[in-house]
Amino acid sequence: MSTNLLGLLGYDESDPEVQSAREDAAEHTSLIETLVRMRHERSFTQSQIAERVGTTRAKAPNFERVGGNPTLATIHCYARAVGTRTQWSIMDSETGPSSGRTE
Repeated sequence: MSTNLLGLLGYDESDPEVQSAREDAAEHTSLIETLVRMRHERSFTQSQIAERVGTTRAKAPNFERVGGNPTLATIHCYARAVGTRTQWSIMDSETGPSSGRTE
């Protein structure tokens, strides 16, 4: 009997789709953790971030909530508020990163 959540829920952990979803979730979590860590390192409060983003203090913690699913626009605004930038890239699942150029 499996002891991890995916196994307990009946997912086949060797399924490529399940593995991809797990990788996506890990990348998402890492991105949010990095931005929150930067907020702490730069000594910004959630209220200060809310003000810089142009939202209310009550809505600001939603970004940092476990299980939250912020939009790309929200991630971009939060990153700017902590004094950083976002850079998006798309990569082919089979061939890896692309230069972003079309020919």
